[in-house]
Amino acid sequence: MRLHMSRLLAASFLLTMLCFVWLFNTLHRPSDSSVVNGEKLVVAKAIEHIVRRTFVSLAPSPAVNRLEAAPTKTIMKTKTEDSSRSSAPVSSNRIPYILHQTWITDTIPATYVPFVKSWLPHNPPLDYYYWTDAKSVQFVAKHYPHLLAMFKGYKAHLNRADSIRYMLLHHYGGVYADMDMMRLRDLSPLLNSTQELCYLSQERYEITRLYWGLNSSVMNAIMLSSPGHQFMEFVVNSLPKYAHHSPNVMESTGPFFLQNVYNEFVRSPPCRLSEPRCRCAVADPYLFMPQIDPIRIPNFRAKCSSRGGLASNAREACSMLDKINWQNDIQVIGKNSYTHHGFLHYGFENQRLKFSSEADIGSVRQGKKIFGVDFY
Repeated sequence: MRLHMSRLLAASFLLTMLCFVWLFNTLHRPSDSSVVNGEKLVVAKAIEHIVRRTFVSLAPSPAVNRLEAAPTKTIMKTKTEDSSRSSAPVSSNRIPYILHQTWITDTIPATYVPFVKSWLPHNPPLDYYYWTDAKSVQFVAKHYPHLLAMFKGYKAHLNRADSIRYMLLHHYGGVYADMDMMRLRDLSPLLNSTQELCYLSQERYEITRLYWGLNSSVMNAIMLSSPGHQFMEFVVNSLPKYAHHSPNVMESTGPFFLQNVYNEFVRSPPCRLSEPRCRCAVADPYLFMPQIDPIRIPNFRAKCSSRGGLASNAREACSMLDKINWQNDIQVIGKNSYTHHGFLHYGFENQRLKFSSEADIGSVRQGKKIFGVDFY
């Protein structure tokens, strides 16, 4: 009995000292969760050892045996969750090497083939995430269910084509490019940078001033973003607010929508614009969209031939064109550009895109990744 009592006293003393040491370290050390959790584990192991040495020797009981035999809980991801993490970017501090492109089905107009193939030589290669209309609906249903009714309810197909690109960049990050965006050189300097994690393209100032009457306008034909970027989150959250503008695609989901949302974001930023995870850089027009739509040139020449009635910004646009001698050859003006826009204009204005011949995307882009099969 005396031996048992001495063991109890010794155990109590050791337990008290261990608790005192742990409490002292917790109060006098920076609250690094990994350190604190590690100390808790050490103390717990020590207490367990003392309890076993002391109380088990006094009276081994079925309760202790049940405790020792209890299975350890293992938190396991489902197959879906594992798949999503295997393809989705892990870090939000880089723009991932992913290219998103969308079309109605797996069959694309043959006119797009050279544009789509231009991305193949990109080094390092870009994972190619291809989105049909059906896969886009599945994606929204899974990752943005609160926007599904709005997404399916858009009257214009182009509204869905616009809005899905913002969601894809917010969720996965990467590069979104219209099917008629031609890659001229690798985007690696932008993708490897930690200084900027979001880029918007701009249309040439001459177009916005002579055609739209605006000083400038961001474009959504090509955009880059890290996953979860705060600007892209702001854009996605703004979609319901502008949905009532439909079927005015330009204002409800298109470039005018994006410009208005960008202005709102900059005026009242929900985060610090000094941080890359917050701000979104508006690229110089020549970086992604250096060319003026060729069919606009005759109209612009006519306007600039009689400048007296033009607004001041339009007259300035005419002077810009004069300075470059109205040069519009992509081989000349696109020397320092990453991409250029083919201006095929599916579903816009005169719908110049012709469906006389078609191609299967699988034969154009081998190794394309499909939502629900290769990633979630």
